[in-house]
Formats: sequence, C-alpha cells, structure tokens
Amino acid sequence: MIDLPDTPGPADVVWRPLDFGAVRVPPLGGPVQRINRDGNRWAVDVTLPSLSLADTRRWQGALAAAARDGARWKVRQLGLPVASFGATLVAGAGQTGTTLNVDGGTAGAPWAQGQFFSLISGGQRYLHQLAAAGAFAGDGTAALPLVEALRVVPADNDVIDWAPRIEGIVPPEAAVVRIGMDRRGQVSFTIEEMG
Repeated sequence: MIDLPDTPGPADVVWRPLDFGAVRVPPLGGPVQRINRDGNRWAVDVTLPSLSLADTRRWQGALAAAARDGARWKVRQLGLPVASFGATLVAGAGQTGTTLNVDGGTAGAPWAQGQFFSLISGGQRYLHQLAAAGAFAGDGTAALPLVEALRVVPADNDVIDWAPRIEGIVPPEAAVVRIGMDRRGQVSFTIEEMG
C-alpha cells in the first residue's frame, strides 16, 4: 500500500458513495422497493492544484506505484468542530449494522454529521461517515451512527482513527498527469475503497 503525499492539499475533491443496493420497480405495478446490500463504501475523485515539475514527478511516481499496490490518502475535512477524541477503540467484538460502539474517547468531545473516520481492523482501513452529530459520554463511550453498514466485523479494541485516510485501488485510467507548455503539472486521480 502506497501512502500518497500529503502536500499539496487538493484543489477539488468529489466524494462518491459506491452503493451496491438497488431500487426495484415492479413491471406490473405495486410498491417500489429499495433493496440494500452489504458492502457499500466510498470513492474519491481528486484534482490537485497546479504543480511544479518536481512535485508533478513525485506524484506521478507515487500514482504509478499506487496503481499496482493500492493507495492511502489523507482525508481533508473542513469546517468540523475542533476536538480531541482520545484513543478511541471498538468496544466489544461481533458488532454489525449501522451503529459502532466505542470507548476510550474524550468525555464530551463532539463529532459532526457527515464526518469521516477510519476503522482499522485486521491491518486494513475502512472509511465510514457519521449519520448524525453527537458527542462522547462522560465515561468516554459512544454509539457512533454510521451512514453505511460495517463492512467488516471488528475485533474488540480495533482502532478508530479520527484523522482518516481512504485506502483502496487507484484505477490506472483514473490517474492522469499532464505537463503543460508552462512547465506546470496537472494531476488528478481516483481512489476506490477495496473492502
């Protein structure tokens, strides 16, 4: 797994949910149904600002390696409450569904609706988004409401990373590097979560 450079930050980011459910419309009438399936995850399309030739080459090398080995990239979250979340861990094995019980958080630390975090389980990062705002209880516990269901059954004490990174594949056709006549580089790429 290749850690993509943290600098420069992106000029533009487009988040896309990868949803494996479907809406079923009966051909002969009847109610429309939404069929949810496990495995929903995230993809991100990133465009970097104009780069120097040296920075363009650095990104080009990293993206070429990431197309082969996968990539991790720092998620930027603007406008969130400033909070220290402590050493948050999964509280109890065997959890499934759209709520994740955690402990070890900072009492009263607030999170925002739409905020991302990474669940690190079995050495892999799973990016999740919070479905509602909330805060840690006085004893540092919380039930985190998730937009998408857990894609892995975490172990007790798996780590929650509040400085998340998306981890996944970089489709080779989605890693574009251009160098203009002005000797400046334009770089864009996509990361799709694997698990």
